[in-house]
Amino acid sequence: MEKDLLHLITTRAETQVSDEQWARSVERVLAKSGLSEIQFCHAYSRLVASEFVMGELSYAEGDLAMNRLSTQFREPLSGFSLKVYLAFDAGEYARTKDTASTVPWLAYTMPLIIEALKSSEVGGHESN
Repeated sequence: MEKDLLHLITTRAETQVSDEQWARSVERVLAKSGLSEIQFCHAYSRLVASEFVMGELSYAEGDLAMNRLSTQFREPLSGFSLKVYLAFDAGEYARTKDTASTVPWLAYTMPLIIEALKSSEVGGHESN
């Protein structure tokens, strides 16, 4: 299943995959895996976070992946998935207090992702 999730995550904007095509791919992964939407969101978000921290996924790829996930289901993101989504959201802009050399995703997203991963490990499998 990780291979299927990784394919969804790394589907880049430049491949011109529409949101509808991506949503159909998600539905296929859900059907194949037997995961609930909540379990899917948690597994997907954990993989996005892990790949990002390991440097296997760029900020832009992770941000796109989480933005797509946030619009996929009727229920809003919650739990770990929401933390990861908000962490990527935090890196989208500079703050007035930032210097010209501040890289927002490095200053804000990375620490929040690391904290979310640590908290999730300490608390065990956190529901979404």
